[in-house]
Order: sequence, then structure tokens, then C-alpha cells
Amino acid sequence: MGLRRGMRRFLVWICLFLVVGAGMIEPNYTPSTELSQPFVAFAEEDASNESNNGSSNNETEECPNGNGTSTHDRTGCLDTDGDGYSDADATWNISMGADAFPERADAWSDLDGDNFADQPNLDITDDCPTRFGKSRSVLFGCSDMDLDWIPDVLDTDIDGDGISNELEIASSGALFQYDPMDANSYPIDTDYDTIPDAVDEDDDNDFWPDVIELDRGSDPLDAENTPFNRYFGVPTGFFYYGGFETDSKYDAEALELSLSGLMEVVTEELVIPFLLIPIYFYVFFSRRQRFEALREEILEAKNDEALFEL
Repeated sequence: MGLRRGMRRFLVWICLFLVVGAGMIEPNYTPSTELSQPFVAFAEEDASNESNNGSSNNETEECPNGNGTSTHDRTGCLDTDGDGYSDADATWNISMGADAFPERADAWSDLDGDNFADQPNLDITDDCPTRFGKSRSVLFGCSDMDLDWIPDVLDTDIDGDGISNELEIASSGALFQYDPMDANSYPIDTDYDTIPDAVDEDDDNDFWPDVIELDRGSDPLDAENTPFNRYFGVPTGFFYYGGFETDSKYDAEALELSLSGLMEVVTEELVIPFLLIPIYFYVFFSRRQRFEALREEILEAKNDEALFEL
């Protein structure tokens, strides 16, 4: 036991001596000036060159034709209006971030590509920035199907087929529905007055209502055929307004003097009286004959009993 303890103490003292001695010894090694100085100089120069060349290379890659002032989409590229967004070129277009309006410093982006700016409160601000549109009346850059500059949400004729949305719907029926947003879907309009025949009181635009033409026997779809010229192929009437004023256009308030009007009265308003004339004559003559027969019987009666039987 005593021997072991002595050995342990001896080893501890040796270790302490080595540790303390190593800390007190000064190093005599001096790095070679020839090796260290060139190495340090090379490292600083390389770092400097790397920094400078990196900036130069980036500018060269983005704008090979020269330096500029852009800072947002690209750095140091041509920026005509000075808004920070570079002008588009052969390698950089609007979809990549180039200025959509290179000559306006207050506008630079156009998300839907309709040439109206996404930036607010401008004379070219897009009121529908996420949907392509060409409207220019009230709302700018909104959907305009017929390209009349009126936005579809305010357009009374969205598809531009000449028939209003309301009249297309009014002309629709149970079997067929007209589409106000399809220029190829529209009701018939014989006289091209933008009022479909289904709701037009004068389909052929001859100034005679369809109801009157049908009643008088003329064609409501033919502007050359009216109640005044359907007899003998020549005008046979007019509307009289007093004095020397007359007209061939239908007017319910004016006095009509025409063959067509006369025929209407004869064939429609007097048809019942004319049909009743034979009945009147039949009743009249029947009663006349009965009266004559009764008078003869009265004259031939011989006594009161015969008269009573009559």
C-alpha cells in the first residue's frame, strides 16, 4: 500500500512539472517573411478582385449594352422614366418584371396585359386589374365583349348584335332561349330597327301596326304591301287631318278615307246585319202570310163558335 501511494505521488509531481514547464517556455519559431507576406497579399487581392468582378459581371449579364439606373427588377439597367423598373429588351420582357409603361414614372406594372396600369388613382388605372379588358367608358380595363369601350357590366348590348340584352330575353320562349352574351344568338328582326319581331308592333316598319295589317289582309312582313295598296296595286286611300293635310301612314286619330277601310266596315262591322237580312225577310213574309190566312178564316166564320175556335 505504501509503495503504491508513493508511485502515485511521483506520477502526479511529474505531470505538474511537465504542464508548468511547457507554459513557461517561449516559442522560438518565427514564420518566414518570404512565405507569409506573399500569401497574405494574394488573399487580400483575391478577395478584392472577387468583390469587384462579381459586381461588374452581374451588371454585364443583366445589361450587356450599358449601365442604367434601375433598382427593382434588375440592377443598373436602362430605366427611361426613372421609376426603378428597367425597360424591356430582347432578354427581359414585361412578364419577367420589366416596366410595362417605360415612359411613365407613376406606372410600371400591368398584371393582365391590357395596357391599363395596376397602380391606383391614375388616368390609366385598371379598374379590373386581374382580368383582361379594353373598356374605356366609366370603367377602364374591364371585360368588353363587343369592343365598344363600354364594360359588359354596364353595356345594354353585351354581345354587340344590335339587340339589347333585355329584348333578347323578352323574345325568348319556352322552347328557345336567346343568349345576350353570344353575338350569333339573336331573335329575328325583319326591319332591322333593333326591336325583334317577337316584341315589335310593326315588323316591316311600314308605319302600319301588324295587328291592323293582319286584320286588313296585307303582309305584316312586307314594307311594300299595306292596306292602302293591296287593291289594284295602286294607292286607294289616305288619312285626312283637315285642310289639305293627308298621309298614308296609319293614325288611329285621323279620319280614314280608303277602299280598305270601306271593305273592313262592309266585311266586318256590317257582316252580321247583312247576314240577318234574309232572316228578316223570312220572318216578315211568314207573318204576312199567317195574317192573311187568319183574316180569310175570320171572314168565312158563320157564327160565334167558329170565331171562338179561331
